[in-house]
Amino acid sequence: MNNLLLKIIVTLLFLTKVSYGELINKIEISGNKRISNETILVLGEISKAKDFTSDNLNNSLKKLYDTNFFKDINISLNNGLLKIIVDENPIIEDIEILGIKSKTFKEELYKEIGLKNRMSFTEGQLKNDINLIKNILKTNGFYFATVKPSLVKNDELNSIRLKLEIDRGEKARIKEIQFIGDKKIKDKKLLEVIASEEHKFWKFVSNKVYLNQSLINLDKRLLENYYKNLGYYRVKVLNSFAELNDQTSFKLVFNIEAGEKFFFNNFNLNLPDDYNKEDFKKVNKIFSKIKGEKYSIDSINLILEEIDRVASLRLYDFIDAVVEENIVSGNKIDFNFNVVDSKKFYVERINVLGNFNTIEEVIRNRLIVDEGDPLNQLLYNKSIDRVKSLGIFKSVESKIKDGSDPNLKVIDLIVEEKPTGEISLAAGVGTAGSTIGGGITEKNFLGKGINLKTALEVSEDSVKGQFIYSKPNFNYTDNTLLTSLK
Repeated sequence: MNNLLLKIIVTLLFLTKVSYGELINKIEISGNKRISNETILVLGEISKAKDFTSDNLNNSLKKLYDTNFFKDINISLNNGLLKIIVDENPIIEDIEILGIKSKTFKEELYKEIGLKNRMSFTEGQLKNDINLIKNILKTNGFYFATVKPSLVKNDELNSIRLKLEIDRGEKARIKEIQFIGDKKIKDKKLLEVIASEEHKFWKFVSNKVYLNQSLINLDKRLLENYYKNLGYYRVKVLNSFAELNDQTSFKLVFNIEAGEKFFFNNFNLNLPDDYNKEDFKKVNKIFSKIKGEKYSIDSINLILEEIDRVASLRLYDFIDAVVEENIVSGNKIDFNFNVVDSKKFYVERINVLGNFNTIEEVIRNRLIVDEGDPLNQLLYNKSIDRVKSLGIFKSVESKIKDGSDPNLKVIDLIVEEKPTGEISLAAGVGTAGSTIGGGITEKNFLGKGINLKTALEVSEDSVKGQFIYSKPNFNYTDNTLLTSLK
């Protein structure tokens, strides 16, 4: 790396001497085996019969290095002769990831890394990819993973075969969960709020006992929502961190600043002049009911859901709501709900992307806005929230693009699948004897959004079991078919 920087500096120092424009009459290129002369000239934006200054040549040198095709480049211009000497980076003939059994997870790693087959190989990109793989493994609980690269080079073809051998190591277990700061709530209750769990010997199959960054992020959101529903409007989960207790377990710590409780004060609903206030009378009833009560996110959502209900009845096709909050008298909050007309667009098409396991019908059944409908901003946002609420996707994103007509829009709904099943085992000994049990939970059975839960408990004198089958939107009725056997 130091030699590369030195060569660049020397070349730039040489080129700075050419402060005037010099006409290129002839170009000589050497050292290239795979990249043609013409490609080098195009990539470097170099051509004959033009005056080239030092700035032009510096720019060409930078552009050629930016391609990652070359390990080393020397450029010289003398008496109209431009000499370009290159040393090409090897081409990647094949990349193989070892040590990962899951085909789906391995495909995800191939997709995420920057190095690809038939691309130029660089040491810098290899280091970036190793760090990326380690970070991905950490998000899945493997904090002690190692990635060992090995290269087999073919000097004749200037190519390499790259192997990335992954040793995931032991999963990082959560030995203890601690809450610090001005928390105001007992730890026992907060442990019931979050999704992460402390590792116990009878929970050896549950994924919630392993350190997982995405699960920690969910924990922080759950804690904030819990506190806000208790009136702690300004609550902050300042940070969360994990302390290594031993070689395979961590102590997970959440630092909470609850602050003081806040209360609802005055409410105001602002409507456009042509809207009928009677359509929103239930909103005003909610205002009267919760005035003076402690602040709660659920109460705010209740108001917004009622405004959504009015919109969903198609009384107002193009509608949006903006909420303004204003703290008064120390710990009281005034709210203004401004209902406005949104821009008038219609939905031309909805594209559902990324659902490799889940059938498209499951996602579309959660959408309130459909193709051909007015693009109602409130109902659009609610549709996205309904898809997220399925709890079967790692992420749900949406994009609104221009359609074939100025008044039409295309919606791209991009989902990322995640594992939706869990196996649990438990054992215990008591005065009534010993028991052993287990269960399987699946939130997206056969990719149809079906919730399936089974449980079995065996003791010395009895066998107990439970089977629960839940299918949302049964026969497109928006009702749930629930079957339970014990």
